[in-house]
Formats: sequence, structure tokens, C-alpha cells
Amino acid sequence: MKKKIGEGLLLLTVVLLGVCSANSEPLGRHALKFEGDGPWIETSYSLDFGSEFTVEAWIKPDRLDRWQSYIGLRGQYPYLICVHHRGRAFTGYAYQGEDGMKYSFVFGSLLEADTWIHIALTKENMDDGSAVMRLYINGEKDSELEVNKNYSKLTQNLWISSRVVDRRAFGLIGEIRVWERARAADEISGAMNLELAGDEEGLAGYWKFNEGEGTIAHDSSPNKNHVAISGAEWVEW
Repeated sequence: MKKKIGEGLLLLTVVLLGVCSANSEPLGRHALKFEGDGPWIETSYSLDFGSEFTVEAWIKPDRLDRWQSYIGLRGQYPYLICVHHRGRAFTGYAYQGEDGMKYSFVFGSLLEADTWIHIALTKENMDDGSAVMRLYINGEKDSELEVNKNYSKLTQNLWISSRVVDRRAFGLIGEIRVWERARAADEISGAMNLELAGDEEGLAGYWKFNEGEGTIAHDSSPNKNHVAISGAEWVEW
């Protein structure tokens, strides 16, 4: 863990970047397509929101005019990798306020529809009990949020899309990686276009979605949390 950057401040830094480039796309030629009206996919991997972690995904949204959860946990909160109804990447979490549960969000840059985008979320714990969440878009740090130390430290299964009907994904997911540590910026940018060996330090989930057919998406991490495909279809892009 590291020392806190500042004391008593809610830090929300948004840096507008060019989030798309000609070479920004996943390695494989297959992906899962979600239409928004189908069921979600629940993995058997349980993410501990109280610990440090990194979640990465290649997504290609069909539309940007509604809230969409691409990666989340079994409960509605926290959101992990999501798209806001005004076309921005965002993430959010719940914490205990003086008069009940409160919710806080960090919003990133405007995205482009029908374009492959790599989004990564990291959570780094601080010595005072708080944490910092950072959003990276195409390997560049895009926004940052200091997390209230009273945040909900729940452990729940990782979900692809959402159980909430009006929060489900519209578009393609080309790959998902989950790490049980907060990855550094150079680690994210240096490996986002590379295939992993599968035994890297802290790797807890690695779904390449390159099967192209069948009812199982295989987890290439040591945990082997293979998932049954329901509510999505294989496509070649």
C-alpha cells in the first residue's frame, strides 16, 4: 500500500484524450455480442472489492445513449466498467454515509460508438483505509477518484453485462482480464495488445473470447473459471 496523495479531498481528475487509435483492438477475431435485451453472464470468480485489483476489457459499444454495464458485480453496486448514457466511460461504488448508503462515481472521456476501446479500472488501497480508483482508456490514465474510507468492502461474483434490464450492454466484448493487484500504468499499456502466458503474477481471470462457437468461454488464468454463455452470441469481426 502507498501513502495517500492528499488529505480530506475528493479528487476527481478528468483528462480529455483521443481515446481511439488505428491499432486499438483486441488480439482475437471473435467476440461476444450483447443486444441489451438478453440475460447477463455470471462468472464463478468472486472479486473482493475491499482488496486491490485491476479489471480490464476490450469493448465495442453499438450505442452510447443509455447506461450500460459491461463488467460489474452480482449486486447493482459497485459498477466496474460501464458506459454512461451521455457516452462517457465510468465506474462507481457505494459507501456508508451519515444518513445511509451513498454512491460515488468517476466519469472518464467521451467514447466513440462502433470502435474498439480498451478500458482498465484499478483500485489501490491507502494506509489510512481509503483507496484510489483509476480509469485507463487505451492505456492512458483518464480519470481518478479518491474512495471514501467507509466504502462497501463486499465480495461478489463478477458479472458480464447486468442483471438490471436498463443497464445491460449493447455491443461487443473482445476480452476480459482480472488481476488481484493494482496494475501500474506502464503494465496496462505495455500488455493490452499482447497475449498473456496465463501465469503472470496476480492474474485471476483471463477470458479471451476467441472460441467463436460453443457454449463455454474458457478462463486461461490459473483459476480456470470457465463461464457458460447465455444471452450473448459469438461473432467474427
